[in-house]
Amino acid sequence: MQSYEGGVWLTCDIMGVSLFLVREHVVVWDLHRALCAGLLSVLLYGGCSSARDFVHVMKTAGNEVTLVHYALQGDCIVFGFRGEVSDVVARVYRAEGVVSEEVSDELLQSFTDEIPSALSRIAVPAAYQESVDAARERLSFFAVRFLQKPHVGQQVVLRGSAQDVAHQKHDFVLPFEGINTQPARLEISEVRPLYGNKRSEFVELLVVESGNLLGITITNVGGKGNRCDYHFPAAQVRAGERVVLHWRKQDPASCDELSAETVSAGSQACARARDFWGQERSIPGRNPNAIVVKESANGKIQDALLFFNTHVKKGKAPTFRWAFPEIEAASRLALEQGAWLSTHEHFPLRESHFFQCDLTPAKSIALKRKRGAGRSAADCFVLKKATMGLPNQ
Repeated sequence: MQSYEGGVWLTCDIMGVSLFLVREHVVVWDLHRALCAGLLSVLLYGGCSSARDFVHVMKTAGNEVTLVHYALQGDCIVFGFRGEVSDVVARVYRAEGVVSEEVSDELLQSFTDEIPSALSRIAVPAAYQESVDAARERLSFFAVRFLQKPHVGQQVVLRGSAQDVAHQKHDFVLPFEGINTQPARLEISEVRPLYGNKRSEFVELLVVESGNLLGITITNVGGKGNRCDYHFPAAQVRAGERVVLHWRKQDPASCDELSAETVSAGSQACARARDFWGQERSIPGRNPNAIVVKESANGKIQDALLFFNTHVKKGKAPTFRWAFPEIEAASRLALEQGAWLSTHEHFPLRESHFFQCDLTPAKSIALKRKRGAGRSAADCFVLKKATMGLPNQ
């Protein structure tokens, strides 16, 4: 097993099959040959995510169809090819304990527990269309809709074949781990980004739409390898509930409140909210910084907070500058997806895109309720004392 910058881990045992890394993508040359040989196992870990997926599949010269995209979207698996697809067959199977094993003929034959589903051809998703010159490419996209929803956390495998206009078949196997077809929708309501005596950092979220937390990630972007990610476990939540992520677990009595009946006894716990606990020992005080709430399955940003602390230390005011490219990249993405709004042109990013606030460890940032798709710096204000679990005043 080798580690690559960008959070990609690769495990393989390959004879006669080319494999290489392009940025944050592992590209497999001729997956069909590898599968038939029973020699390939590729696992992609996005950051600290538990999701494990095969990635872009490329065929040898002369084969026109290339798998270029796939993602879980709600109760569907969406996948697409570059090239003309004349016919496609795809079925979904339950695959408990299978995702981490090597793909072999024996393993492929073990996929027998099929989940009822419906296959349809769809238009090219807008998110993918924006990333390519769709007018110049021949693209074929499909969706497999679950007719019977897998239980939350279920591992599934999408197995199928696509036939090109030359009647060549191209097989594909796409595993998905930790399925959640009904993710809860969350919005940030309060953030305490700085650590102080008996005051640990937290992110409070309001549940806007009932669902499950599995697969939702909160990221304190930071920089230089100090990014902090928290991946929610499976927990059903109801609209109107408040969820608090404490970045540090400072008390052995602290426990994740996986159900409404569970009560955490930690000294930092909030009786008016569902408490969850990270394992961080320190949270870098990057400035400016971004807090991002994202669905791991499809990369959709549910909410974001961009802020710049103007607090004067030792008579010196901080200077806004891009010291960490990770923060700039996350901020750009939040603006592009409409999770964070600005009255200015999105690019180049500047200080006015961020909520500028005078913060100390005792203070927190509060956000007004959303009135539309996203919020901006105008919807934020500073609380002199945190109001965890209570509506912001």
